[in-house]
Amino acid sequence: MVKKWKGSYKFDYQKAQELIGHPCTFFTIEMEIFENDTLKGIVIDDLKTGGMNGTGEVAGEIFRNSIYFEKRMPHNSVLDLRKGRREFPDKKHPVIFYEGELKSNNKYQGTWCFEKKWAFLFGFIPIKYSPGKGTWEMELEN
Repeated sequence: MVKKWKGSYKFDYQKAQELIGHPCTFFTIEMEIFENDTLKGIVIDDLKTGGMNGTGEVAGEIFRNSIYFEKRMPHNSVLDLRKGRREFPDKKHPVIFYEGELKSNNKYQGTWCFEKKWAFLFGFIPIKYSPGKGTWEMELEN
């Protein structure tokens, strides 16, 4: 059975959240949870609250009271503190990893982070970093 959830996410980094122009970004997820506790579905961010364009896909699993899923959006959207939001429709967005805990029968809360990227410190020292992280919550829609 497909269930519909309404939720929100926000960045831990206050300047990134201010750049979006809203205290949080709302989203809806329609997902099916299968007998083996895996899940699959679609996600749509609310553009009016700073969400990303397009319909994304979610896939993951539930283990006891914990939920883990990956969010894959079709177009890359970048928050640049100097240039604002930048869209790259010909590039895929980095994977976003969500994990959370069941807080009531119908509500999950947790953290999210972008897939780590490689960069060069001082031009030659390779380091892996996460371009963003934050918190999220979602509640089952009646």
